[in-house]
Amino acid sequence: MKNYPSTFFILGLFFFCSFGCTKKRLSGKGSTTDLDVIIVKRLPSDNKNLTHNKYPKCTKGWENHVRENIVFPETSNIDYTIGYVPLLFRVKPDSTIYDIAINEAPRRKWSGTLITDPDFQKESLRLLMSSGKWSPTLNQGDYVNREATAIVHFYYHKEYFDQATEALVLNPDAKAKFVGEQRIYEKLVNNKFGCDGVVEIIFIVEKDGTISNVECLNAMGKTNCSVGLNEFARLIPWKAAMKNGKKVRTQMKFSIHT
Repeated sequence: MKNYPSTFFILGLFFFCSFGCTKKRLSGKGSTTDLDVIIVKRLPSDNKNLTHNKYPKCTKGWENHVRENIVFPETSNIDYTIGYVPLLFRVKPDSTIYDIAINEAPRRKWSGTLITDPDFQKESLRLLMSSGKWSPTLNQGDYVNREATAIVHFYYHKEYFDQATEALVLNPDAKAKFVGEQRIYEKLVNNKFGCDGVVEIIFIVEKDGTISNVECLNAMGKTNCSVGLNEFARLIPWKAAMKNGKKVRTQMKFSIHT
């Protein structure tokens, strides 16, 4: 198993390709578990006047959507703790998205492992398809039909691979939930007023709601892991996750704004 990368970004909303693309179908149409996986090789864009495609609540809204809805593939056949799937899509003038695909050849290399496993790709497609509306691409105020990207990261706490500890439940029926003072939670996790930096933290919520094995994945901006970990310590107490009517251990990952 590899160590955590020293730097990475959580979720991307970066940019665009030309209209020429090569696509290949990997699976047939069907239910959510049989989504079409489209491989798209992106060509470079020379148009620098385009605005960003944004989720209605910007990057934070997309990150929250992923955190609240992701279903982790439960497999031990991976040799990484952080992996990512890059996605391509287009936004109509009415803010709905279409032409959703997997980007096989992203120009940007994200920290972590580029995942090509179909199970991870299908889950990434499902998350984007269920994300709702995005702001369309604009060129000096005029709508432009261009491709944009989003990144889905998959995080696995190292305990998931440790057979000496009680197993983690990656996909509980009810996720662990912070039940302390919401003002603190909103400030640290859903900060809408800017911050000096962001610290990415992964941790375990035990059956009794206590926190264990807190680890800093990365610090970005004018902050560091020590500051982020100190702020995270204010996020107590927690309600344990549930699976089949029983409390279970589970992992959580948050971006702490400092």
